[in-house]
Amino acid sequence: MATRPGDSAASVRARAFAAMAREAGLAPAARAEFVRRATTLDEGALNAPADSAAGQARARSAADASAAIQRGEIQVAPTRAQAGLLNLMKARDQQSVAGLPPAGAAVALPQAANVVPGTAGTSAVTPEVASAILANVASGRPPFNPELGQVGRVSWFVTAGDPYTST
Repeated sequence: MATRPGDSAASVRARAFAAMAREAGLAPAARAEFVRRATTLDEGALNAPADSAAGQARARSAADASAAIQRGEIQVAPTRAQAGLLNLMKARDQQSVAGLPPAGAAVALPQAANVVPGTAGTSAVTPEVASAILANVASGRPPFNPELGQVGRVSWFVTAGDPYTST
C-alpha cells in the first residue's frame, strides 16, 4: 500500500485493514467494525507477510516500519487471527444480505404468542480464547473443539441475562 509523508503506523494499519475489508466485499458498517476489531488483535505492529505460505505474519520492528513508510510503500499482512476475523465477518455480512427479502417484496411474520418479556442472554470469551477461535477459523479447523474439554464431549458457555426468552 502507498504511504504519504506524515503517516503513522496506526494510520497505515487502519487504511490497510480498511482495504482488506473492501477487497473482501464487506459492507461499509462491517468494514468499520472489522478495522476497529482487527486493530485490537495484536500489539499495534505493522505485520509483514509470512516467510512461507503456511506461516504466520511477522511483526516489523518500529525502525523497519518507519523506514518502509518513509519510502512511500509498505506491504501489510494480517495475522491469522485478523484473517479469521475477516472471514468470520465476511460470512456474517453475506448471511445478513442473503436473509433480506427482494426489494419491493412484502413480508410479515405473525407475532409469537409464547414470548416472555425479558432480556436475552449474552456470552463473552476472553481475548485469548477469541484469538484461538479466530486462528482455528482462519486455518480451516472447527472454531472450537468440545472433545478437548475436561468434562466430556460437550461445550459449556456462561451467559449473563435471562436465557429463557420464550416458552
